[in-house]
Amino acid sequence: MAEVMPAGTRCLFIVGLTVSPKYQGRGVGSALLRWGTRICDDNGVFAWVHSSDPAWGMYQKSGFEVIRSLDVDLDEYAPCKPPGEGEDAKWGHYVFRYMKYLPKTPREEN
Repeated sequence: MAEVMPAGTRCLFIVGLTVSPKYQGRGVGSALLRWGTRICDDNGVFAWVHSSDPAWGMYQKSGFEVIRSLDVDLDEYAPCKPPGEGEDAKWGHYVFRYMKYLPKTPREEN
């Protein structure tokens, strides 16, 4: 952790951002994220997020960049095969992305 966030570093962590399925795809998540990135910009601090696989594109569009990723083979951890999927069924992979947002300077906002 010290290599990506030295001791004494000020930053924000996005612990969770969830939008009801009823409202997904309507810009609600992006609006919430803009609120958070404005806080970063106003305070000159960066933000970290441990993004789920489905959400990483939204973070990327909002200016976050992937710093590291972790590709997990779910079959290594699953206690059984997926139910009702056949003998050769697999759970597949899930990718976690560790993403960082750098604050914009006033010059970059124009």
